[in-house]
Amino acid sequence: MGASEKDICHALPIASTCDPSRDGSGIDEPGHDRPKVVATQCLASLRSRRPARQFHRRRHGPADFPERPVAARHRARVHAQHPALRAPAVTKAFDRIEYALEEIRQGPAPTVRTLRVQFPASFAVQLAAPLLRDFRRLSPEVEINLVSPYAVGPPSSDVDIAVVYSRPTITERVSDLLWPVRMGLVCHPDVAARHAGQDLGAFIGANELIHMRIDNMPRHHFWIQFKRQANLGAVNVERGLVFDTELLAVQYALSGEGLALVDLNLFRAHLEQGRLVAPFDTTLDDGFGYYLVTDSEALGDPAIALFRSWLIERFAPAHHPTSGAVLA
Repeated sequence: MGASEKDICHALPIASTCDPSRDGSGIDEPGHDRPKVVATQCLASLRSRRPARQFHRRRHGPADFPERPVAARHRARVHAQHPALRAPAVTKAFDRIEYALEEIRQGPAPTVRTLRVQFPASFAVQLAAPLLRDFRRLSPEVEINLVSPYAVGPPSSDVDIAVVYSRPTITERVSDLLWPVRMGLVCHPDVAARHAGQDLGAFIGANELIHMRIDNMPRHHFWIQFKRQANLGAVNVERGLVFDTELLAVQYALSGEGLALVDLNLFRAHLEQGRLVAPFDTTLDDGFGYYLVTDSEALGDPAIALFRSWLIERFAPAHHPTSGAVLA
C-alpha cells in the first residue's frame, strides 16, 4: 500500500468514505472487523480509479536489458543529447575508454583489441598482406581494420595509426619515416628492347609517359622534376596518361606501353622478377616518403604502441640492408 493510500484511509471518516451498501455482505455481522472491511473498500475504490498500467508488473528477462559496456551506454546517451559530438575524435576517445574498462573488467586475461589502420592504396596492395599476416601471427589479440584511401595527404581523423605518402610536415602528430621514396624510370622489357641504344632524352621523347596524380600539385609534377634534375632540356614531358595511384601507373606499364616514374623500393619485386626494367640509373628524390603517423595521446594505448614499434622495426635498415625499406 502506498503512503498516499494509507493517509487517505486513516484520515477520512470511515462511515462517510465508503458506502457499505456497495459490498455490505456481513459488514455488520458479529465477528467482522468493520474498520478493516471499510478500509479494504477504500483501497478498492482508489485503485479502480487509477489506470491499470500503473499496477502492471512483470519480470524482465535479459532480452529486455541487453548488456552493453559502460562506455558504450554512455556514448549512446551523449550522442543522443549532443549530436555534434559524433566527431571521429570523440568516437576514438570513447573507444579507448571502452577498451580500458574492458581490460579492467576482464582482468589479466587477454582480450581482442581492434585497430583502425590506414595504408596508401599502392602501399597496401604491395605490402599489406605480408605485413598484417606476420603481425597477426605475433599478436593474435590485436585485430586490424584496414582502410586505403586513394588521396595523398594527412590521415583520416577516425583511424588509430596510419602510413601516409607525403613530404615532411610539422604537425601535432608523431611521425616516423619508414623510408624515403627514390623514383626511377621503369618500363616493360619489350619497350626497352625496342629502343636499345638511345640516350635518356631520346628514349623519353619516343615513348608515351605515365603520370601519377598528387593532390595540390601539377598533373605532370614528377616528370617535370625528373626532367629538371636530369637536365633534359627541351624534352616534352607534359603529355601522356595520368592515374590516381602509382599502382595503376605500374599496371599500365606492365601492359607493354609507356614509361612510368615509380618508387623503386616499393616495386622492387617487379624489377627482380623481370616484369619491369629500369634501363637508366637516373633517379629522382623529390622529398616524398612513407611516414608512420600516430596521435601523440594514442601512444599510451598498448595495442597502438605495439603495432607502431613492430612496424618501425620491420622497416629498419638493419632488416633490409639493400633498400632500407621494402619487404622482399
